[in-house]
Parts: sequence; structure tokens; C-alpha cells
Amino acid sequence: MTAAQMDLASSDTRIDGMDEEDHLGISISGIGDIDGDSIEDFLFSGWNSDGNQNGDREGAAWLVLGPLSSGQAVDLSADDAAILFPGNVNGDRFGYRVSDLGDLDNDVDHLHEIGITATLVGDHPEEERTENGGVYIFLGTTLKDAIDEGDDRLDTDDADIWIYGEANYDELGDGLANLGDLDPPDESTDPAYDDFAIGCTSWDDADSQEGGVFIFYGSSSIGDSGGEDGWDVTQAQMILSGDEQNDRIGDVFVGRHDLNGDGKNDLLIGASNSSEGATNSGTVYLGLGPVSDAINTSKNVSDLDASFYGRSVDDAAGSSLGIAGNLNNDTDSLTGDGYDDFLVGGKCNNTNC
Repeated sequence: MTAAQMDLASSDTRIDGMDEEDHLGISISGIGDIDGDSIEDFLFSGWNSDGNQNGDREGAAWLVLGPLSSGQAVDLSADDAAILFPGNVNGDRFGYRVSDLGDLDNDVDHLHEIGITATLVGDHPEEERTENGGVYIFLGTTLKDAIDEGDDRLDTDDADIWIYGEANYDELGDGLANLGDLDPPDESTDPAYDDFAIGCTSWDDADSQEGGVFIFYGSSSIGDSGGEDGWDVTQAQMILSGDEQNDRIGDVFVGRHDLNGDGKNDLLIGASNSSEGATNSGTVYLGLGPVSDAINTSKNVSDLDASFYGRSVDDAAGSSLGIAGNLNNDTDSLTGDGYDDFLVGGKCNNTNC
């Protein structure tokens, strides 16, 4: 097979940062059709950007409406996006991760919610915090109302849901993803709500920095009580913690796919620092849906249904994960068996990186 090569300069559209060291493009996500024109829209961020144009580096995210014109080169500014989401304080790393969270509240238009993380923000409704991290979630209805009303800026105070890290230096928000519906309704007539997860690699449970993945279930009322006072991340419906000290899980996880053909969404979690197989060989954990039948459940990732270990020392298996689907166009999978398959990246491959 001959590898195809393409220069990025030949891309159909280019969006440039405003200043040096903006780190624009650190995170990017499609978000469905927010404005109702039947064309997909998207969200991206630069965690070192000066979104407020006040000389600080608080970070920012931008929502851009489709379509984009072929051959278009955009010098990014607040005027180029439908909505600007600026951070608050210099060094907060607002926009470290952005994600489409799916339809968490099953609203009438089935608009998607979005999430933006700020890993170094220090914020708590009652106490002083340093770099505990935070996640800000905007409902699709909030986004559409802003667009319809010509409001081109939404601040963190406008978020419908605010989730903050438990302790100083937790740096909540290393990972953020839509998981699909992990707790499907018992009756086919009941509505389904997408669920989402937040990762925190520096979180301490039983050991130091084993990390955690915090799963929140969607509901029709999810946006009713998470704004001004916020939620501590440990209020999640399910918490999955790393097995050992310095496993630092929480930056890589994937949901929204049925890997065993039972009609339920499954969950993959990467732990590239794990030493289950060999020192820092990495591990990938698989949880078959429904991942939990109980509310407010905590468990170790090794309690899930399967584990896949890296082969050698310093492989760092689980550095990245992907769903393969139908890569060779035979049936629904790589092997012809009708099941989705998944890919595991190991960034070190037996080298000390």
C-alpha cells in the first residue's frame, strides 16, 4: 500500500490564531447543527489565547457555524466566530479540552451540549482553591438562543453547568467526552439521554495520582441546578479510579459505540502509565454497557470487563484510542464479524519517552 501525502497548505479552509503561542487547535470538536440550518457546526480552542484581548493568556474557545467556503483562510478574531467563549484569569488554561457532549437533556430540537475545560482554574463556590480545575457546560438551547439573539459572547458565568475539581492541584479537565447513553432506559418508550465523562489525571483516591474518570448521566433536568453553585466532580453518578499510584488515568477514554453487538454503548479507558503488564507498558480497560446499574457507584478500572496490556516496558499502550468501524468496507468491521473494532495507540513502543 502506498501512503498518500498531502500538504496542510492545500486544506480547503484554514483558521489562524491571533497571536504567537496561542496554542490554537489544542482541541477541536464537531457539535452537530446548532443554528438549525441543516449544516454542521464546530468548536475549537486555544488554551493560551488572549480571548478577552486584555493582554492576558486566559484561554478561549470559538464556535463557528457551517458552511465554510472552500479556499477560505480566516485570521481568527472574535468577529470570525458565531460565539466567543473567553476564560477568566491569566493562566487558567481555559479551552484545554472542548467536546460535543451529545444531547444530555433530550430537548425538543435534540440540540447538542458542549463542554469546555479549564485545568488550572482555581474556583469553588465556598472555599479557596488553587488549580483544582473546572468544566463549563453550555446547553444547546443556550447556544441557539445566543445565536438567534446576536449574542456573540458567552462567559463562564453563562454556563448552564459548572463542575469543579475536588482538591487543590487536581487540574480537572484533562479529558472530556460524550459517552452516548451508558444507562439505557428500561422501557423502549422512555427517552434516552446521552451521558458524559470528565477525566482528572492528578486526582487522588486511595493512592497518589492514580487518576479518575467521572461519569455523569443525562436527564431532562440536568441544566437546572449546576450553574451558579456548581457541582463537585465527586458528585458524579459513577467514578472509575486508577488501580495504582501514578497510573494517572483520565486523559483518554472513548464511548458511544457498541463493541459486542448487544445494543448498548460500551466504554474504553486508556491508562498509558499503568504497569499492569510491565513497567509503564500501559493498559486499556473495557467496560461493557450498561457500565453501571447503580447510582453513585465507585470502582477501580480493573473491575471492568476486560483489560488489554502493553507488551513491553515503556510501551505506553492506551496513549490514544479510536473506534475503527468499517475500515475496509466489507461488513461493519475490520474482521467481517459485524462488530465495531477499536484501535490502541502506544506512543513509546518500548522506548523511554
